[in-house]
Amino acid sequence: MRRPPYGLTLIELLVTLAVLAVLSVMSFRALESMVLSRDRLLGQAFLQRQLAMAFAQIESDLRVFRSLDAAQARQALRFSATAQGWLLVMPGASWEFEADRLVRRSLRGPTVPRLMISGLGDATVSLVLPARQDQVLGAGTPWDWPESTSLAGLKLSLFPSGAAADPTAQEVYRVFLLGLPAGGRR
Repeated sequence: MRRPPYGLTLIELLVTLAVLAVLSVMSFRALESMVLSRDRLLGQAFLQRQLAMAFAQIESDLRVFRSLDAAQARQALRFSATAQGWLLVMPGASWEFEADRLVRRSLRGPTVPRLMISGLGDATVSLVLPARQDQVLGAGTPWDWPESTSLAGLKLSLFPSGAAADPTAQEVYRVFLLGLPAGGRR
């Protein structure tokens, strides 16, 4: 009686290696996809953290307007266009959009600029006026806050860089309500 051969035949070995190669390629693709997703999510989380910190700081800077009447607020809040963007000056701090970043400078103590958000494609500030007559301020736009109109708030709109080429990139905005009356104190 003949005994069955021990070991693998050459064909069985080649089939095993082919299956192992296919499984290795599939595993590598899955791992690569997970790493790319993680990197993209970390980038988004970093941007969200920058946005949250910047919005909280702007909210804090605008708290002073709660104690001002409309005439004082009109004097305290200034907007001007710059060569590369815009400058918004309020009591205690200035916010500047230059090239692709939003920078805050303290007007009290050391005036070291603090980078709040980088990698922006564009940023706009809008005056939020009553009766939905919002006015977008930007490069070349005059500061036009009519004397008879109260300022309800400011809207800061941020656009990520590459938003024009990426249809999934969306505007991120926040409205900072001031609730200033047209005249007198609240």
